[in-house]
Amino acid sequence: MLTTILIALATGFALAWGFGTVFFSLIQTGIEHGYRKAMNIAIGVVVSDAIMILIAVGGSSILTNVIKKYQPIVGFVGGFVLIILGIVTFFRKQKPVKLPQTPFGNFLYFFSTGVFMNIINPVNFLAWLGVASVIFPFVNHSGLENFAFYAIVLATIFTTESFIAYFSNKVKKFFTPAVFTFVNRSTGVVFAGIGIYLIYDNCDEVMQILR
Repeated sequence: MLTTILIALATGFALAWGFGTVFFSLIQTGIEHGYRKAMNIAIGVVVSDAIMILIAVGGSSILTNVIKKYQPIVGFVGGFVLIILGIVTFFRKQKPVKLPQTPFGNFLYFFSTGVFMNIINPVNFLAWLGVASVIFPFVNHSGLENFAFYAIVLATIFTTESFIAYFSNKVKKFFTPAVFTFVNRSTGVVFAGIGIYLIYDNCDEVMQILR
């Protein structure tokens, strides 16, 4: 069981520190809107991760194969969405974003942002397939350890992202308007860069699917 715990902790920590759209969204939201709003993004990420685990591990082979087949299309379309989002973020001025006024609407806005940012990148689903096929065989396969492994991975991801959100909010007092502009432009470049990569990486496969 100790081996299972250690492997799960290392896996969750590594997955949480992927410097992609989720990472930069957590930092930007923590700085601009506070720790609680960034935590809602982290919750959305973990929920979408749990869904991908169910598909990668517990889903039927037919469902998994269908998702893998059409994943390039999701990545291709998601690439254009991220480029648009990157351009908007890059040129955004430092002014408050108009958020939903109700607590539930507020939660739903940031929660859905976490889900969207996580699922739109097909690399995340492939990562979970990799965990299921490469890392998971190193742990025992009793029912309890199976559940414990993925539960600890998700808990580690959530805890790590919580720290990222917390510390990004703590340093916001050092952020002048010029620094905010730099953060927005850096985030915009990252989003657009990942979008371009997704389009380039999935272009050939999408063309084959559509033929």
